[in-house]
Amino acid sequence: MKTNRFFKYCCIALVAISCTKTNRNSELFFEATERYDIDLTACVDETPPYACKNSITEEFCDIEIIPLENNSEALMGEIDNMQVCDNGFYIINRQEKYPLFHYKHDGSFGAKIGENGHSRAEYTTLWNFSANTAGDTVAVLDYNYVRLYDSNGTFINAYDFKDTQYWQGFLYTDKGFFLSTSNRCLNSVLAQYTHDFRTEHPIIEGQVNLIRDNPSSWQNLIRRDGQNICYYDYYTATFYIFDTNEMKNSKSFTLHSPNGLAESKIRNMDVSSQDFDHLRSFVFEDNIIWGKFKYGKYSYDLKLDVKTGKCLLNRHIDMDYSFMCSHNGWFYWVFTPAWLLDVIEFSKDKIIPNPTYMLLKDVLEPYKDKMNESDNYYIMRMRKKNGN
Repeated sequence: MKTNRFFKYCCIALVAISCTKTNRNSELFFEATERYDIDLTACVDETPPYACKNSITEEFCDIEIIPLENNSEALMGEIDNMQVCDNGFYIINRQEKYPLFHYKHDGSFGAKIGENGHSRAEYTTLWNFSANTAGDTVAVLDYNYVRLYDSNGTFINAYDFKDTQYWQGFLYTDKGFFLSTSNRCLNSVLAQYTHDFRTEHPIIEGQVNLIRDNPSSWQNLIRRDGQNICYYDYYTATFYIFDTNEMKNSKSFTLHSPNGLAESKIRNMDVSSQDFDHLRSFVFEDNIIWGKFKYGKYSYDLKLDVKTGKCLLNRHIDMDYSFMCSHNGWFYWVFTPAWLLDVIEFSKDKIIPNPTYMLLKDVLEPYKDKMNESDNYYIMRMRKKNGN
């Protein structure tokens, strides 16, 4: 089915005005060429929570464990966000003076990126970050500033986009920067900036003056899959998909459920309570949206194929789609050593065997005797099976 949610695309010549002022084309949006309404009541698996027998191993394979380096400089406190690049991992550590860390693909420590402070090379608040595909440059979103660093933590430059202060989602691409928000007093909820931040292209129209509250659990609402970008508008429960090479080729998918977040609820309730059906997190990989969705009393795994519009809500007996991120067909989780030690213990249960835990038991064999609860985090990844 189709819906009236819309895009408008802007296609104009860029005119450089000055180094300090952003040229904003505020009235130019683009319209989705394909629009879908998705009734989640027709997608949900009603199997009772503890009767589910589906294993995540039916969709994923090749489990790998990557221990992060354990020296005092590399230890993480609380992991908030993570991105995988060609040269390793960038991870937000919320409990440090240096909140952004870079690790290599083998888990060895690379560098701390920037630090808290008030100089041009420092950030007052690390609101979000995004690295380019190669991973040699990472951008930090600090309220209305974006600060660039290399993978060794060396400061490169800072840009001030003065007139907008509520951006939350952040994506660094070869086509510029894409920034998103949750309808917080802006004319657009998704916009594209040039790399020098001199010109802004609004992409998706916002509900101006509609929202004053935010979801209590922060998440990055914008994801990338190659040249395709997926933005999720939390308050309209709509995914927007477009190709950065041809932005007129766009799709929108609006999720409908019995207890969805209607506009009347937005205006009359504490949104942070999340007492409604809503998306909790998602990644975008291989033209599929993989997410966690609260539907009714339970949390479901959401799988939405953006090529066909086919949507499923189901549960797994062992693990779920609470991925930290995805990259080149791999899906990533982050776990404490204490959790992994529990997995080793639980995998001994012969009465209720857990398929993923049984596989993890073998993968963890080289680590089990030297693993300590005080160790740094462990990254786990799985590859999507062909045909899933």
